[in-house]
Amino acid sequence: MAINFQNPYISNNYTIIPSISTAGNTQEIATGTVSDNAKFSNLLAAAMGDTVSTDAESKIADLGLITGNSEDIHNLTIASTKADIMLNLTVQIRNRMVEGYQEIMRMQI
Repeated sequence: MAINFQNPYISNNYTIIPSISTAGNTQEIATGTVSDNAKFSNLLAAAMGDTVSTDAESKIADLGLITGNSEDIHNLTIASTKADIMLNLTVQIRNRMVEGYQEIMRMQI
């Protein structure tokens, strides 16, 4: 049974094929070629970069409206809402990561 992944953050799509090795009863997952962009830390860094840039776009739109350079309230509202959603998503991801870390630290070895 092969599992195909198509992720917009990964330049190369890849397939994971689960296989069970009989040597030592260990399980292995054979993967296709995955670029460095597929690393979890790189995905998080890209998501944080998107959040920061979205927030900056929202602040630029706010400043444009305040200074009178822009009268487009519609795009300002969209930019502000988009920044708010991105920030909430980032906070929720952080909360889940902290919960996962705490769960791992509670495990008995």
